[in-house]
Amino acid sequence: MMGLDETQERALLELRRQLMEDDEQDDVDIIDRSITGIDFWYPVHLVGLAPFLLARFPLRWSEANKLISVDESNFLYRDYLNGGPFPNADVAYLSMEEVEAFLQASGHVLPSESQWEYACRAGSNTLFFWGNDSNLCLVENFDDETANEAASNGFGLVNMAFHGDICADAWHDNYEGAPSDGSPWLSENSSHGEQVVRGGAAACYPWQGCGEWLSMLSALRSGSSDCESLGVNVRLAHLLPVL
Repeated sequence: MMGLDETQERALLELRRQLMEDDEQDDVDIIDRSITGIDFWYPVHLVGLAPFLLARFPLRWSEANKLISVDESNFLYRDYLNGGPFPNADVAYLSMEEVEAFLQASGHVLPSESQWEYACRAGSNTLFFWGNDSNLCLVENFDDETANEAASNGFGLVNMAFHGDICADAWHDNYEGAPSDGSPWLSENSSHGEQVVRGGAAACYPWQGCGEWLSMLSALRSGSSDCESLGVNVRLAHLLPVL
């Protein structure tokens, strides 16, 4: 079931109540803005997925560099070429042209939005893949390799929802008419000319205690027409044959 169902709605309202008791008014205001007049995670709908593989980690510079020529003006890529500070860092700020070139060279694809949500949830029906408590996303160095165990979900996938992952789908304002077979939604009546991005709390890092954890909700979705400036990551998918 894809979307924010009634169980998760109640959990979000309970989380709001707890934040009110703790006098975390900024976080309460962010929840209120997120659930008032917004229907991007509705209607909740059943999706049947064919078998697929999803990379445990987002694509890294060391991997991308083997197959494509990356724009050397990318400041994170320059860090990689200079050996630091994170030589195994995930790619970010790639242009869509570079992403498409890598996909063509590698034979992989971007996950559909429904594949991504299924993989992120890892069998859970809670607000976050770890439960309904927002505190885990305050762990420092959540994207550090030494924190992989804490950052892994029930499928062993690392940093799901922490980084923004680009999906194959065009952005639509809600799920009315969405495919039920797990395929990317590429219809021409998509809104704003944007592409779906899932997750993305890292875009708010370093956290200032102003509700950045909300970006890690498994059902949260956004769209971007400029993935390069947003700094989203690439998590590779591979379709398996249906036997």
